[in-house]
Order: sequence, then structure tokens, then C-alpha cells
Amino acid sequence: MNIFVDLDGTLLDCRQRLHRLFGTLVPRNDLDEKAYWTLKRIPQSHDEILASRFGYSEDRVERFKGEWLERIESPELLALDRPLAGSPAALETLGRHGTLILLTSRQSEGGALAQLRRTGLHGYFEQILVTGRGRSKAAAVRDRGIPVDSNDIVVGDTGDDIATARDLGARAISVLSGFRCEAYLTRLDPDGLYPDLRQFASALDRTGGPA
Repeated sequence: MNIFVDLDGTLLDCRQRLHRLFGTLVPRNDLDEKAYWTLKRIPQSHDEILASRFGYSEDRVERFKGEWLERIESPELLALDRPLAGSPAALETLGRHGTLILLTSRQSEGGALAQLRRTGLHGYFEQILVTGRGRSKAAAVRDRGIPVDSNDIVVGDTGDDIATARDLGARAISVLSGFRCEAYLTRLDPDGLYPDLRQFASALDRTGGPA
């Protein structure tokens, strides 16, 4: 069984990184980290936040998005990320049930690998797939030639992870530790919904399959 695991919001707490860059790019920012993250989890896009709260024009939003992509994976910002509680133990448990494959939509493979080594998470994975810009997670899996069937699992914190599982014909497991709230993910009807990766690993350990 392949178990594809997302990175940001599933394994790593990236709240501080995102809020720090948002505040840098939006000088009039009045959203503290909690308020910003609440809006992102609803979810509200940066387009919506910038237009409704800060009066940004379409051109200014586009400039923001370009700067965001250029800076969000800079080494100084990535250094702010920390493993979510229980991530190493969860990966160790999941690794007893299948082949662990990291599947992330990061732009930079080098940056992702360096961060995984820094946080001690690198060694749990048999393969590491980084989509880069403009490629879907499902395409990254297919490009690597990894066979996927209905026994395999995609674990992540967003609707994109659920869509990836459906595209590949795998099971979709959602966690609430990242970018999307419970109400939003529930509407997308994943095969399982858990507070975090640790809770999913415990359930898999008890039952041998998602419950």
C-alpha cells in the first residue's frame, strides 16, 4: 500500500511563515496570526482578503501574488516552520502499514528536501515528489510512474488533496491541522477525516484501514 503524505499543514506547522510574509507584503496589515489563519481556513483566498479588507485593485493583487510566489519558499521563511506535534511518531506508525511517499505542491525541490532534513522527517519516506509550478499532484505521481490503486491513500489538509486521491483512484484522508476547516472539508466528502496525522495513524494502527 502506498501512503502519499502532504507536507504543509499535514506534517509542518507553516502558520508563522505565511503570516510573516503576508505582513511584509501588506504594510497596512491589521490581521494577527490567528485572524489571518481563520480566514485562510474558511477558506478565503488572498484575492478575497486583499480586495475586501484592504481595497486592493486587481493589478495590485496580481503583484502581491507574484511577490508571494517568489518569496514564500525563501530559506529565511522556511526556517520558521516546525513539525506538527506527533508528526515523526505518526510517520513511523504509518510506515509499518505501507510505503510512505511525500507528495507536496512546493515549487522548489531543493528547499523541500533541505527542510525535511532539518526537521528530521526525510528518512521516513521512500520517495519525495515535489510538483513544482504548474503541475498537479496527480501528474507528479504519474510522471514518476508509481502505480496507484484503491488500496492506496492520499493524506492531506486541503480540497486539492481530496481531488488528487479521486483522480488517482486512491482513498482520500483529510486532516484538520492545516489550511482548511472541518466544515469545508466535510462538504468534499473524504473517506476519512481526522484532527491530525497522529490521530489517523492511530486509527490505521487499530483497524488496518481508514475508518
